[in-house]
Amino acid sequence: MSSLIDDASFRHLTHTLRGVHSARVRFYGTDSAYEGEIIALLLALEISVESEHISRIAPPPRQRFSFQFQGRHATITVAEGLPLRA
Repeated sequence: MSSLIDDASFRHLTHTLRGVHSARVRFYGTDSAYEGEIIALLLALEISVESEHISRIAPPPRQRFSFQFQGRHATITVAEGLPLRA
């Protein structure tokens, strides 16, 4: 089974989410297999996860992962088809 998460995305997520204990993941334009891998990665990092799908966001995302932090909680917006960094 091949991973849908590329190495650069894996490194970016694991580095950025160090110290995070819980996350709300908002999926924008992703497919279910990719969503499942993102959730599995976060759970493997011992981060509790809530997820939702969003169909509209303003302004639209410009990069694959956007983060907002509040203490040890992160809100992550995932837009699979976009570049890793804008």
